[in-house]
Amino acid sequence: MTLRQVMTPILLVEDDKALRESTAEILVEEGFEVRAAATLEVAKRLLAELAGTKVVILSDLHVSGEDDETVRSWLEETIAQEHVRLIVFSSGTRAAAIAEVLRCRRVSKPFDVELLIDEVKRAATDLA
Repeated sequence: MTLRQVMTPILLVEDDKALRESTAEILVEEGFEVRAAATLEVAKRLLAELAGTKVVILSDLHVSGEDDETVRSWLEETIAQEHVRLIVFSSGTRAAAIAEVLRCRRVSKPFDVELLIDEVKRAATDLA
């Protein structure tokens, strides 16, 4: 991992507390700075705090309190920014189709730890 990858913050959007905490812990152990959000509102605030910073978003498509279309629309708008890379963190054929439409990476849940780390490293490298 390069210093640049370590400096690329990860915005983790996951409403399942145990999964959010364990995923964040894995990424922190790999040297990434992780900001975690349980809601879309918090994710938007954290992303605003990172304005202009290169950031990898690792996001579930199903976030409590929001319909899936709202989450997808926010992700679509967000990845239009040059300094953002998205990894869809969700399972199922709909998640695969959305990842394909958004032209982004995807990590299915339950996930393989090495695959998660590799995908996050690749996304961070793409921003370098």
